[in-house]
Amino acid sequence: MRIVVDMQGCQTNTSRNRGIGRYSLALAQGMARNAGDHEIWLALNGELKDAIEPIQAAFDGLIPRERMRVFDVSNRVAGLRVPRRWRRPLNEHRREAFLRQLKPDFVHISSPFEGQDAVLSIERSQPRAGHAVTLYDLIPLQYPDIHLKARASRDLYMRRLEAAKRADVLLAISEASRQDALAALDMSPERIVNISSAVDPSFRPVRLSEDEEAKVRARYGILRPFVMYTGGLDPRKNIEGLIAAYARLPLLLREKHQLLIVCAVGETRRAELDALARAQGLKPNEVIFSGFVDHDELIQLYNLCALFVFPSLHEGFGLPVLEAMACGAPTIGSNNSSIPEVIDFEPALFDARDVNSIKDKIEHALKDAEFSRDISARGLKRSAFFSWDRSAVVALAAMETLRAA
Repeated sequence: MRIVVDMQGCQTNTSRNRGIGRYSLALAQGMARNAGDHEIWLALNGELKDAIEPIQAAFDGLIPRERMRVFDVSNRVAGLRVPRRWRRPLNEHRREAFLRQLKPDFVHISSPFEGQDAVLSIERSQPRAGHAVTLYDLIPLQYPDIHLKARASRDLYMRRLEAAKRADVLLAISEASRQDALAALDMSPERIVNISSAVDPSFRPVRLSEDEEAKVRARYGILRPFVMYTGGLDPRKNIEGLIAAYARLPLLLREKHQLLIVCAVGETRRAELDALARAQGLKPNEVIFSGFVDHDELIQLYNLCALFVFPSLHEGFGLPVLEAMACGAPTIGSNNSSIPEVIDFEPALFDARDVNSIKDKIEHALKDAEFSRDISARGLKRSAFFSWDRSAVVALAAMETLRAA
């Protein structure tokens, strides 16, 4: 088969440097490595210029440059600016015509819910190429009061959702996401396949020199063994629950540790969380907000933390959990959605909606050295189950099956 992969999930400002961008790139690279007799082509949006060369460079040695094609979309026709209400359908037709010229057997859309700067559609006409769409989650649909309050956001999301439902197969990143889709989208089970996820091989146990450890601790004000979280700060991530749980730990335990929250945080949100920590009786140096942390330092922090905690209320997969486990960090997390699939060890799970349940599990892990070593060893072993090659092979097999049918 000739499979054309739409790479806009690696190009937009919304996703390029986040989990979706990393997932889209790694899965496409895995497909290229495991293509066999298939031809993998890339489709890139010409308006998102900054990301084109880095993506092409990432596939050197995997895909010939002549198979990395750029499609033209524009805000202008014959030199005149096109009104927004006409621009979207016009550019969708341009992209569809571009794809038809490549004569694909299958088109893979790496991220179906990108914002206005992406051009995404699935033709209604038949015959057409088969379409596969990566399904990360349906969280906006499940929490519309948070994510779809603005009419423009709601309209765009629902339009993209209707297009995704026209795909021949949805490639879910977890069994939990697959089950969410089966419940919400009225699609037959064989059209939704769990391909799982993985993390970059750079997430691994490393031994830091004394100088390296001192530098990273000094940079973030880490004075004691620390409990770590990384991820977003939207309500679903349950940071408020984590801070409240940490504040309920015995005083002597808190005096020996710090809570490190690793994420980019704006001034308003930072002030809100600082006020919450103070209201819970926590001193200023008991909770640290790191701000943005680059890739290498993130790996260092995973390797240094005494415990990694992930208290999210709902996840499509929960990549930080797998990253921490792959680095050998003792890892505990919520007992909901996809997180139990990743951790796969019930004693390491807690009820994220119960502050005392979170507190009790943190306390157990910090006090019981044998339990901490056990979940670290189990997590490291479990992390080896996930690989991009495995996910890519399952994705290709799903397309082969649908193509044969």
